[in-house]
Amino acid sequence: MLTRPVAGIALLLASTLWLAAIFAAPYAARRATTGSPLAFAAGIVYFTGSVICHQRPERSFHLDGVQLPVCARCTGIYLAAPFGALFGWIVRRSWRQDRWRRWLVGAALPTAITVAIEWASGTMIPGPIRFAAGLPIGFVVMWYMGQVLSGPESGVRRPMSRPAVQGPVSDGVLG
Repeated sequence: MLTRPVAGIALLLASTLWLAAIFAAPYAARRATTGSPLAFAAGIVYFTGSVICHQRPERSFHLDGVQLPVCARCTGIYLAAPFGALFGWIVRRSWRQDRWRRWLVGAALPTAITVAIEWASGTMIPGPIRFAAGLPIGFVVMWYMGQVLSGPESGVRRPMSRPAVQGPVSDGVLG
């Protein structure tokens, strides 16, 4: 089992490697010959992207004339993720769960708003806006994960519970 500081570093490295793979895959796919290790590696990245993202071409960025393995929103999420993991590993915050919940909900709002607009209007939000909407949730989720994994002196505390009421509860009526 990984120690907490090592787990935080592993989270940072994994998110950075995935981000690099997202941007390397189109170039690898464009330049690789069929059956080559490079084509196989690009295929793994695109397959992984298909498991976690819809990969619709009109909602994705393209590099070198080749679609990225994830959509614009997911690209924003994954671009912000290593920064959030690093921030969580470096900056220690010992916040209660309810405070973290507020941060997570706030970070999800831009994405939720763009999805609601798309569903309600039937029009597609432009890629750069979808990309920007994904940035906060990618950063905050990984900041939270970095806090959880980076050490016992940081992270998440449960809200303090109220003491149980002792004795019979009175409604204020005599008798």
